[in-house]
Amino acid sequence: MWIFQLFIPGIEILIIALFVYYLLSFFWNTRAMDVLYGSLAFLAFFALSKWLNLPVLEKLMFYVVNVAVLALLIIFQPEIRLSLSKLSLKTKKYREVTEFDKFLESISQSIYRLSERRIGALVVLENQDSLEDLAIKAVLINAQFSPELLESIFITTTPLHDGAVLVRGTTILSAATILITIHRPIGEVPKGYEFLDSWPIVLMQTVSGPQDQVLNLKNQGLELTFDFNEISKEQLDALQSTSPYDDEINFYIPDAWKKVSIPFLARGPVALNDPESKFLHLSFLKQQLIPLKNDLPLHVYYPLKYSDEINPNTYALAINDYVHMKNHIPILKLPLLASNVSKLFVEIVKDNLEIEIVTAPKTERRKLEWGIGFIDDSHLEDTYAAFLLSNTKSNNGYSQSKVQEREKYFRQRFRNYMQRLTLYLNSNQKLELESSLKDQEIRIKIPALSQGVPTNAS
Repeated sequence: MWIFQLFIPGIEILIIALFVYYLLSFFWNTRAMDVLYGSLAFLAFFALSKWLNLPVLEKLMFYVVNVAVLALLIIFQPEIRLSLSKLSLKTKKYREVTEFDKFLESISQSIYRLSERRIGALVVLENQDSLEDLAIKAVLINAQFSPELLESIFITTTPLHDGAVLVRGTTILSAATILITIHRPIGEVPKGYEFLDSWPIVLMQTVSGPQDQVLNLKNQGLELTFDFNEISKEQLDALQSTSPYDDEINFYIPDAWKKVSIPFLARGPVALNDPESKFLHLSFLKQQLIPLKNDLPLHVYYPLKYSDEINPNTYALAINDYVHMKNHIPILKLPLLASNVSKLFVEIVKDNLEIEIVTAPKTERRKLEWGIGFIDDSHLEDTYAAFLLSNTKSNNGYSQSKVQEREKYFRQRFRNYMQRLTLYLNSNQKLELESSLKDQEIRIKIPALSQGVPTNAS
């Protein structure tokens, strides 16, 4: 037993040492370590006051220590619980250094070295959002990352330096490209057609060459312009399908036209190398008058600022040969034709169209303003875009991001149609209304009908 007593001091020292070791390991390199240092200094000062026999200071320190210990237990309760839960006499486990850790260390060192040399570098790390749509438009590298490779890309003497590097995992995907702007074609549109728009709106071209010339070209960009005169009416007529909505024609650009001029290349125009160029086409609308096949409601707007004088009780809509009442709703009963829009557009909006008339005092306006109104136009736009997108997804196999771009494109076309819609009485006569206030009525007159101009029904 006395032999065991000899080892007790050593065992106590070992236990205390382990406790201090684990305590320091949990708090090392944390803000709590500063508090621990302060607490140790405070305790040392307390012990010094006791050793020097300073009773007043010792008493104050004693009271402060009692309160401080309780405060520390409350403040650092989460850390203490974590420390106790992890307390173990097992061998210390070292965190495994993964391949990605080495990659982060390497890329950090590369960026630091580039910054020391004042070389700009834009590095995009792929996370949850895929960079595939950007990668396919750029210079494909597909190489395992290394500091030397990254630094060589951004050295100012290389053609690729003035761009971005896309990184997936630890692999460099691609680097810079140059923007191609596609302009409205020159020349005259084939007879019987209107030009709508082109798709894609922009393309990207991979170019290599002398560093300064590539940099200037990147700042200026490239341009691509086609010529309407190279497209014949017969070519567009041949593209019409058996679909009921056959008046929107897509003319796909021949491969021989898919070329762009690089200023510093003497060999002439080079072929487009953007994968999206296979979808490059011009859209045309066949010029024709489309019957509406239904009457249009008439809506009179009474501005509040004139409502004391002009309101539904003081000025009602007058009935005549072409202004009728149907179920107590005023309508314009005429066989009208729609122009400058597509059959699909007319089919979607025909039941949501109305003629709008804005009232105003005679002193301000002798002839009342009028226009074509669309009811619930956002829903109509959704329907139009959804119909065209259903064909796009099934026929062209666009990626999700491209489908979203295409949707914006179709929505813009719908809005353009809303602005362009023109109503006709017949193939030669536009619909014109002359509305005025007279004898406490709103009277609508169509001058062309007064002159004996025949309507579409005639």
